[in-house]
Amino acid sequence: MADLAEAAECSEGQLERRMKKVFGLTATQYLLRVRVERATELLAGTDDPIAVVASLCGFYDQAGFTRQFARLAGVTPARFRAAHRD
Repeated sequence: MADLAEAAECSEGQLERRMKKVFGLTATQYLLRVRVERATELLAGTDDPIAVVASLCGFYDQAGFTRQFARLAGVTPARFRAAHRD
């Protein structure tokens, strides 16, 4: 968040408040959604292992990625991939 706040030329607190006002999400929530959205593209369009997709999308490990993905997408990454094969 520090890098985003710096790019926006504001403090982290200001960034959180501005993002919440404009998008209805905090900067942290918005970034997580963007990462999961990118992961859906990679899961559907590549054969990369789920752990690689997690890493490419900025997640620390596959377990954390799977938890967050399932919470936001309503399905695990493996099930999402199986349902959205090109």
